[in-house]
Amino acid sequence: MAALEREKQVYGDLLTDELDCDDSYLELADKVKEFLHHVVTSFELHAARYVMIADDDIYLRVEDLMGTLQRQRDNTTRFYGGQVWSEQFVYPERDPRHRHYLPLEQYPMPKLPPFAHGPHYLMSIDCARFIAKNHKRLQSLRGMDDISVALWLLTLQVHPQQIPHFANLRGSYPHKCDDAFISFADLSASAIRIVHSNRQRGLPLCTGFDAFTWGKPVKHPQRVVPRDEREAAKPSVQLQTHLGSNSNGQLEVYTEMLVANQLRVAFSYFPLTERFQVYCARIASFLQHMEPPQLLNENGIAAVVAQFRRHMVTMAKQALHSAWRTPDKVATASERQQQQKAQLKQWMQSLPTAGVSSY
Repeated sequence: MAALEREKQVYGDLLTDELDCDDSYLELADKVKEFLHHVVTSFELHAARYVMIADDDIYLRVEDLMGTLQRQRDNTTRFYGGQVWSEQFVYPERDPRHRHYLPLEQYPMPKLPPFAHGPHYLMSIDCARFIAKNHKRLQSLRGMDDISVALWLLTLQVHPQQIPHFANLRGSYPHKCDDAFISFADLSASAIRIVHSNRQRGLPLCTGFDAFTWGKPVKHPQRVVPRDEREAAKPSVQLQTHLGSNSNGQLEVYTEMLVANQLRVAFSYFPLTERFQVYCARIASFLQHMEPPQLLNENGIAAVVAQFRRHMVTMAKQALHSAWRTPDKVATASERQQQQKAQLKQWMQSLPTAGVSSY
């Protein structure tokens, strides 16, 4: 925090306590409203014609944007533009598990309005003043600030316009770069430095382009779900694991799994002859083809396997530090314990340390 305060004092380029909202995904639309209100009420904007909303993962050629806007003299008022989707993302997301979930009671329309894509869009100052003036009355779609802005400006019958050469890296497939881009979104920090270096050295913007390394890391986030919903959505899985040995004294892991209180399955596993990843794949394959299929979807299967992996790691650690005893008429107790300990150690080395790797 001290570093942030120092930068704020030196450069004046940060807003921290000035905005009356929380800095979180679900507050994005409210943050845009508060930002526009702060801009309109706290800055001298006699000469300003536009306000731009931009993410920190874009590279913006400001001089080229200014040139584009200056050539469009009729856009100085009632203007809202950026990268406007045409046929993509036109339907509201109705899946409660999705990050962009829109319940019917919040948005009953079958289609979304045209909107300028969230990483980079701008509006004329009169539109910003309208939102600022009504910021307490305008309702938002929580984290979907770009769609919220489109709905707010629809009350003025202001519709989004495509600004040439606004693009994002993952907006097309295969991912591409164009030297004419004015605003380029979804970039990694290293890609932004490369693009800036290219510009400083007089090279084309896309020099050295690589779709993988230039892309911002994506975590494929889901929406933020309240704890009670998360608990209700979890597959009900009960696990019981037993350690034993076969007639040759080989370690055997026997697991019983009860899924959603409806399906009981059992799996036997010999760690010294079968890799743990193969064992997990065998379980996942069974769950994918079980009846009834609606018990678990793909995410549910992954959750069960991840839970099973964690359970195995925990159980193996406990077994290694406790007396694992099985009937053995040949070996003495001391010999048996040494064999068991050696097999458990070998098993532990084969287990994933985090217990959640992909099956």
